[in-house]
Amino acid sequence: LTLSLIAICSGLWITSTCARTITVSSGASRSVIQSAINSANSGDTVLLEGSYYSLTSPLTFKSGIAFKGQGMANTKIRALNNDVTFELNKLDGVTFSDLKLVGIDLVFTGDSAHTQCLNNKVLNCHFKNSKSERFITYNYCKGGRVKYSLFERTSSSYLGKVIKLFRSHDIVIRNNEMKGQLETAINIGGGLDTASEASKTVNRSYNIDIYHNIITRTGGSREDHGIYAIAFKDLLIYNNTISGWSPTGAGGAVKARNGEDIRIKKNAFKDSGVLLYVYNSKHPKYLKDVVIQGNTMTISGSNSAVKARGVSYWSDFDGAEEKDFFIEYNVINNGCIKLDFNKIDVPAVNGAVRNNQCPIINLKSGITTQEIPTEAGTVPRFRTFYTESAYDKDIT
Repeated sequence: LTLSLIAICSGLWITSTCARTITVSSGASRSVIQSAINSANSGDTVLLEGSYYSLTSPLTFKSGIAFKGQGMANTKIRALNNDVTFELNKLDGVTFSDLKLVGIDLVFTGDSAHTQCLNNKVLNCHFKNSKSERFITYNYCKGGRVKYSLFERTSSSYLGKVIKLFRSHDIVIRNNEMKGQLETAINIGGGLDTASEASKTVNRSYNIDIYHNIITRTGGSREDHGIYAIAFKDLLIYNNTISGWSPTGAGGAVKARNGEDIRIKKNAFKDSGVLLYVYNSKHPKYLKDVVIQGNTMTISGSNSAVKARGVSYWSDFDGAEEKDFFIEYNVINNGCIKLDFNKIDVPAVNGAVRNNQCPIINLKSGITTQEIPTEAGTVPRFRTFYTESAYDKDIT
C-alpha cells in the first residue's frame, strides 16, 4: 500500500478526537504525497518513510499538520531544478521535522495584525542548495521556531541567505548550524517608523531570540553581515559562534541599525565584530538600549580600517538618537571599540563602556568608563537584563 493510517485517539468513544499518522511509502510520487496531505486533518502527521522523493513543483499544506520524515539522513526530498518554494500563507501550527530538503525553501506569510501564520516550526531538518535567496522566510508571523537544523550552501551557484524575518514577532532560532557560501545568515527587518508606540511594536520584528547557533561563512562573491537587523525591538543574540565575514563595512558578524533593545551577549565572533549604525532613512532614527556584554571577538588580518574590527558605531546624520549603550566585559583580540557619536544627551545616556580588554578609540566625554571591581576568583558581575539561565536550557 502507498498510504497507511495509524490513529491515536483520546477518549473512550468512537466519536472521540483522533490524531492520525498517515504514512507515505518509500519513493512515492509528488501526487501521492499531496494526497496524503490533503487527507490530513489538524493534529495529524504525514510521515514519509526513509527514502528519496523528487519534486518538480511545490506541495501545498494545511494548518495544524506535521510533515515529518524518519530523520534528515534518511528521508530526502529534492527539487529536481533546485528551485521549489513551499508557500504557507496564513497557516497555523505546521511543523516540518526530520527531513532533508534539497533545492527547497519555505515561505510563511501571515497578516499585518499578526493574527495568522502562528506557531509554525522547523525542527531537525537539513536544507541544502536552494536557488532561492533564503531557505526560510517568516513574513508577518508570530511564534515561529527554527531549531536543531542544518543549512548549507555548497557552491557559488547557491550563494544567499539562510533565514529572513520581516515584521515577525516571538521567533526563536536556536541550536542550528549554518554554513557555506553565505551572504547573510539571518536577516531581520521591520517596517517604517510611526508616531504611535503600539504601531511601532507591530511594525517591528519584535521579541526575536537567536542563540546557540554555529554560523560559518566559507566564501562567496557577496557578503552582507552575519546577522543583519533593521528596525527591530527586543532582539537577543546569545552564545552563538559566527565566523567568516570580513572586518569591513560590508562584513561584520553582526550589524544592527535603526532599532531598540538589543542584547549581544556571550558570543564568540571570529574574523569580525559588531557594527552599530543609524541611517537617515524612513526607519526609526535611533539606536538605543544596546547591551554588548561578555563576548569574545578575534579579528582577522591587519587592515587598519576600524569598521567591524571590534565594536563600532556610526551615523550618517546629526539628528540620530544615541542612547543607553552598555559595552562591558568583552575581550577583543586584534581589535578595538570605536563609537563615533554625533550627538549625545549625556544625562540621558545612562550607559557605560568598561571592563573590556581592548583599546578604546574616540570615546566622547560623559560616558561612564569606571570599571566595576571583581573579586579574585569570581566571575565578573554581569548586568541582568533577562533570566540568562533560561537560555542555557532546552526550552521551547
